[in-house]
Amino acid sequence: MTITEDAQTVSVREALTRLENLGLGILAGAKKIIENIQRVRNRIEHHRYDHSEKEDDAVIAESLKFILYFVEFGLKRKLDDQIDSNLLREIKRRVWEYNERQSLAEFRFHEWLRTVWPDWKEEEDLPEEFGGTCRCPECAQDWLVIGWHDKPFCFDCNTTIDADECEHCGRTFLVKSGCDCVAYELEEDGRA
Repeated sequence: MTITEDAQTVSVREALTRLENLGLGILAGAKKIIENIQRVRNRIEHHRYDHSEKEDDAVIAESLKFILYFVEFGLKRKLDDQIDSNLLREIKRRVWEYNERQSLAEFRFHEWLRTVWPDWKEEEDLPEEFGGTCRCPECAQDWLVIGWHDKPFCFDCNTTIDADECEHCGRTFLVKSGCDCVAYELEEDGRA
């Protein structure tokens, strides 16, 4: 099917709803991956895309993870006969490494929570005083904590990040680059 200028396309959310209506519902974690891919796509098409190798690797690994998940559990198929075995092994390795990084970031984050709130129990939701994590503009993972350290700290990058939250759109951004939203103006380039 060719998409012409007058073609009727659907949003990502509508596509996910259609899959759900077909009995191919997608788990919340997989939906989050799809929505992140859509955000990156929108940034590339509609804004400036100051990508980093870490962010690109994360988006690729998340995408591959979703594809492996959806083919096996949504479509009930295997990729073994469809993709060269060496390439499939490399895809699985990248997804495994991504999952390992996520597990390590989660462990670091929970250790920090226990240090700051010693009475907090991991089985419970986050401590009431803690508003949650943000998306790190360096690695594109949701492990950035703002307001609890001297500088924002990402538990995936395992370092401080010179980041801030945009008061207009709510997204996090690297201070040196500014926010992609049209409401933010970077002084040195006059961009609005």
